[in-house]
Amino acid sequence: MTEEPKIKTKIIAKNIVLVGNPLTFQVASFGYNKEKLFYGRYFLNFGDGDYKEIQANNMTENGGKFTHIYFYTGDYIVSLEYYMGYYGDIPDASDQMTIKVVDSDILISATGNEKDFFVELTNNTDHDADISNWILSSSLQSFTFPKNTIINSKKKLTISPSLTHFSLSDKETLKLMTSQWKTVFDYGESASYVAKKENNP
Repeated sequence: MTEEPKIKTKIIAKNIVLVGNPLTFQVASFGYNKEKLFYGRYFLNFGDGDYKEIQANNMTENGGKFTHIYFYTGDYIVSLEYYMGYYGDIPDASDQMTIKVVDSDILISATGNEKDFFVELTNNTDHDADISNWILSSSLQSFTFPKNTIINSKKKLTISPSLTHFSLSDKETLKLMTSQWKTVFDYGESASYVAKKENNP
């Protein structure tokens, strides 16, 4: 049986994201002959109390891409409605997906010495972690990870000082931060806590 032609709309996004990490969304709609539609409007509900309304003719500059940040862990149902007319009340097409938001359990697990001050990160989550545009920062300087930097679940990533230009003098103030400059792990604070614990068992 041949499927009856109909208008379709689609949400395009990764279905797993770390808390506080911008998640890129893209929306698109297709006509009866599967042609891409460049008119109408979209209503996108992110499932966390926030939403976005978009005029389709305003999406040409960024290709319909935009970001959203989830601040708490959980499963969020994202829903999309597409209206061919700008003032219609009944959507011509809809789509839905679930986004899983997980803790940013990524830490600076080790650093090197004066001769080789590497920085080691460990991903303690049960999912691969995208740390694109995250920042290693000290009171003296910072290093930003390039896009598409992924740490596999339960794995480590070691960064050479030839890339970061960090040295032993950065150790006490070293922090791992999201692209929004939110601290994920404070290495200096952690090292101080461990030292106190060892001295006061």
